[in-house]
Amino acid sequence: MKHFLLLLSLLMTGLSLFTACEEYEETDPEYANWQARNAAYFQQQLSEAKAAIAQAQATHGEAWEEHCPWRVFRNYSSSPNPDVALKSTDSICVKIVERSGNVQVPIATDSVRVNFLGRLMPKLSGEDGTIFSHSGVSNRPEDIFSDALGAPAKFAVTGTVAGFATALQHMPLGDRWLIIIPQELGYKAQAIDKCPAYSTLIYEVQLKSIHPVGTSVE
Repeated sequence: MKHFLLLLSLLMTGLSLFTACEEYEETDPEYANWQARNAAYFQQQLSEAKAAIAQAQATHGEAWEEHCPWRVFRNYSSSPNPDVALKSTDSICVKIVERSGNVQVPIATDSVRVNFLGRLMPKLSGEDGTIFSHSGVSNRPEDIFSDALGAPAKFAVTGTVAGFATALQHMPLGDRWLIIIPQELGYKAQAIDKCPAYSTLIYEVQLKSIHPVGTSVE
């Protein structure tokens, strides 16, 4: 009986995720072919980031990071073996919006406080994508990233999706970044509230504080 109930629970969970994904496509044509479009969008962003990095390296050599805001980081949980072939979706893209000059970064066991704004892929070129999540009460960027009005979210570094956790472990305290996460390192086939399944996640994030294990997150 227990095995039957467990199987039924798993089946219902799978059906709810499938239904959530289908609802977006049926009710809004903008979400048609969503998985493939998001995969193509991430590949485009990754190509642009790599091209900018290559150009900076060719021009500035070892000092390229000072002249290029783009970074590409390998998923923190992927194999460290350089002989293991990686897919392009095993990495995230980052564009540095503001540099703090700080060198302290979180590690996997830390907790953090961050201001953040999460968007979907833009429906049209040059537009901002739909907001699906944010810290604080307001979804206005000028409020979210304001010292006076911002209300940072608090969570464990590895208590987030793999792409977000990867970015945090490279992010200096006080920096503000634009983070682009492929669906494979995001919610994958799961639909979360306003975020359809198979979405590329686009986060603007500012790291406000780092809290090692055993210390309280104020």
